[in-house]
Amino acid sequence: PRPKTDLDAALRPDASIRYLQRDSTAFRVLALEQNLFRDNTLMHHSIQSVTGYSPAKLKIYQEMYDSTLMRSVDGEFPLNVNVLAMLNTKYVISPSPLQLRNFRQANFDPQKKMFVYLHTRSLNRAWFVDTVVTEPSKTAIYARMNSADWRPNELAMLGEPAPPGVGRQDSS
Repeated sequence: PRPKTDLDAALRPDASIRYLQRDSTAFRVLALEQNLFRDNTLMHHSIQSVTGYSPAKLKIYQEMYDSTLMRSVDGEFPLNVNVLAMLNTKYVISPSPLQLRNFRQANFDPQKKMFVYLHTRSLNRAWFVDTVVTEPSKTAIYARMNSADWRPNELAMLGEPAPPGVGRQDSS
C-alpha cells in the first residue's frame, strides 16, 4: 500500500492535461506513451481516450481497433490516420516530436517532455456520408479501412444490406 498522497501527486494535472481541459468541444485523445492501455490519468480528468479505460470493450470495437488502428496507410505514421479521424481523435500526446502532415504541435510540457499535437483532419462525433456500401465480410470492411484512399467522412460500410431508403441522399 502507498499513501494517498502518492496517488494525488501522480494524478495532479500536468501542462498537457491543463491544455486539453481548456478545449470545450467533444473529442478523444490518443496517448502514445508506454502505459497506453493501463494509464487512467486522462479518465481521472474527464478526458476521453481512443483506447478506452477498461479491458472489457465491445467486441466489434476491439476487432476494429486490432484490425485497423495499428496499421499505417500513408507510410508516414505507424497508425491509421483515417481511423484516428473517424474515432474523433483530435489530439495525440507523444513523448517525442512528430513531423506529420495533418498534425501540428499544439502544446509542449517542458517538465514531462510531452508534446500535444492537434489532428487537423479529426471528424466530429457524428457526420453524414455521401455513399453507403455493403461489404461481404468484416475482413473486407477492415481491408477498405486500411486503404489509403478510404475517407471516413465520405464512405460508410455495412456488413449487411441497409434497410430500404437508407443511403439515399436527402437535402433535409
